[in-house]
Amino acid sequence: MRPPDLTHQLIYKNPHAYCAWPDIKILQNGEWVLAFCEAMRRPVLTHLDPSLLNMLLRSQDGGQTWHGPQVIAGYDFAGMDDPGMVQLSSGLLLVNTARNRFVSLDVAASDPACASFRRDAEFAWAGSFPVAEGTYVHRSEDGGRTWAGSARVDVSPYVSGYTLRSIAELEDGSLLLPCYDESQVPCPSFVVPSYDQGRTWRGARLIAVDDTIGFFEPALLALPGGRVLAMLRTHEEGNYHLYQCHSDDGGSAWSSPQPTPMRGLPPHMLRLQDGRLLCVYGCRWAPFGIRACLSNDQGATWDIDNELVLRDDFPNGDLGYPTSVQRPDGSICTAYYGQDGDGVTCIQASSYRIPD
Repeated sequence: MRPPDLTHQLIYKNPHAYCAWPDIKILQNGEWVLAFCEAMRRPVLTHLDPSLLNMLLRSQDGGQTWHGPQVIAGYDFAGMDDPGMVQLSSGLLLVNTARNRFVSLDVAASDPACASFRRDAEFAWAGSFPVAEGTYVHRSEDGGRTWAGSARVDVSPYVSGYTLRSIAELEDGSLLLPCYDESQVPCPSFVVPSYDQGRTWRGARLIAVDDTIGFFEPALLALPGGRVLAMLRTHEEGNYHLYQCHSDDGGSAWSSPQPTPMRGLPPHMLRLQDGRLLCVYGCRWAPFGIRACLSNDQGATWDIDNELVLRDDFPNGDLGYPTSVQRPDGSICTAYYGQDGDGVTCIQASSYRIPD
């Protein structure tokens, strides 16, 4: 079903660039910010590119018009992966991301550090192959206008710590950074905590691992009372179902991951003003688009019978990574990426109301 008052918006388009993987937030001062990745537009598409930069857009009118973009943390951070963004209760803005270095295909074929080359050779570009260089958290004290420093995350004992969704701030002020390690097969998801407002990160803790199902791109949601939900993307081994688990001890231990009725990739969760949970995800099979689902019981069940269809008109499966915010009037804005009518991959959004 389509939600009430559904409208669509083009947020950012650069005909010479490939733009994807947005994260949208409303700051404490009412400004809207949107982080995303931008790379050179090339004849052959890869999702890992040496020119990828994390970028930031800003809106002063509730997301109607946008200004920018500006580079997050400077041009020294190139070859970047998907940015996640959170403003802490202290007002500090954190952006989590990972950086890749690029090696020759000959090196990638023989170096044990490039073990993923044999299964992920489609990511090779112009004679080079991406290898995880490090995971970072950038800090801003003025809403992303300037950057006060970048902390490197210790993901050990894992080899790589790719990130996507934003850091979760818990009731005691501790932080959890959701990560996943694609160097392992099947892929595990894990969290890395910080107890000093994101200055240092260490002590990785497993969220989920399985003998056959890879768990990718975890999304966290801290609930009142201390429970933390984790929603996990799967590939064909999990039939593209979103899997869910939870922690009741600050992320140290997690319940066994269980499949939800939602099929899509990857997820983002938002707790609404009325206490319901909204989960949005991309649909990379026809009809290509963006879907959403509601939970009335803090994630115990999801109302798949009333799944919301935000978009079903994209030309292909190069889309998704939706994230949502709720306006003071209760309406929702969900940002995502996908190709427009000109074949340019760009940042778009849908606004709508949640059915009663």
